[in-house]
Amino acid sequence: MLNPKWYEGMLSHGDEGVRELSKRLVNIMGCIGVNLRLKFLINVAFRRSLDPPKSP
Repeated sequence: MLNPKWYEGMLSHGDEGVRELSKRLVNIMGCIGVNLRLKFLINVAFRRSLDPPKSP
């Protein structure tokens, strides 16, 4: 994604190249969001597993 030759080549294809760049950026941002959410959920589960059980 950071390769200048690749994105300059995509931009030289006009609208279709820009559309491809946009799709890739959206996919990367989506993956980052999913990874952050999973990290949060794993941390919550781990903390809950360390908590002593509450007596009724």
